[in-house]
Amino acid sequence: MAMTHRERYLTAIEHKEPDMVPVDCWLDLVHVERIVKKKTRDASFFAGKNPTTVGEDMNDIMIENQKAINEAHRKLGVDSLFVSDYYIYPKGYNPKFVNSDTYVDHFGKVYRIRKDVNVTYWVDGIIKSPEDLDKFEFPNPKEFNYETVDLTTEEAKDEYPVLAWCHLSEMFSY
Repeated sequence: MAMTHRERYLTAIEHKEPDMVPVDCWLDLVHVERIVKKKTRDASFFAGKNPTTVGEDMNDIMIENQKAINEAHRKLGVDSLFVSDYYIYPKGYNPKFVNSDTYVDHFGKVYRIRKDVNVTYWVDGIIKSPEDLDKFEFPNPKEFNYETVDLTTEEAKDEYPVLAWCHLSEMFSY
């Protein structure tokens, strides 16, 4: 009898033999777009715009992207859905741009946008020393918007496990 994706994953974690090896993956948005045939957006949406007049924040964009990512995972038949700290921001958050293709996020991670390949990637951190860490003011987790997590756990139901991908250590570059 075939297992659900969740049963397969949990069986493997328990060191038992599932009906097949569970598979999961991380998909860049460029691949998500091709799989689900829908456009996604990234922080470049905010470049050069006045945050008070944009009418959206990063959470609005990430909720739409998360829907597309979840759909792509289901279409590929992978055995998990995931949520990522890359997609969770304080309520009302807009990225702070250094120039038209580089911004610093709420954790001090520096990103570069490659519009030609629709990828945003981490390039640096603002914390270069223990003193920088002492001065850094961490965002309050109670002020974050967790709708991408709620959406994904709701879509997963009892069929998929939901994995959390955490990348916070990238804010450090010393």
